[in-house]
This record gives sequence, structure tokens and C-alpha cells, in this order.
Amino acid sequence: MRDLKYKGYIADFTYDEERELFEGSVANIESRIIFHAKSVESLNLAFRDAINDYLTWCKRIGKEPEKPFSLP
Repeated sequence: MRDLKYKGYIADFTYDEERELFEGSVANIESRIIFHAKSVESLNLAFRDAINDYLTWCKRIGKEPEKPFSLP
């Protein structure tokens, strides 16, 4: 498992060989944010888009976004 970082958020991801798909989720908040990508090139963009969508959604509904916590 590998991780990506963006705006303090950290995502873990794996590669599913059968589906030929990268699958990721944000690891350092309680909310479940997931993303998928078909290529290494699009993986980081999918993660950033997921975080930006989450932050936009929180702003739209008037909810304070969860602050990322430190992982051991």
C-alpha cells in the first residue's frame, strides 16, 4: 500500500489487478472519501479532485471540514 498527500490529507491506495484499477481512500479523517483511477498518471488527480469535492461539499452545506489527523 502506498500513500498520497494533499492539503494535509493522506490517502492510501492499492491496485486491483483483476479490475485494472487503482482504488484509494483518505486515511486521516473519520469521513469516508474514496477515489478510483485507471492509470498512475490519473491517480494523483483523482485524489486531489476527491479532496476538493469534499471541501466544496462541506462549504455548500455549511459544515466544517474534518481536519486531518496525524497517522502513526
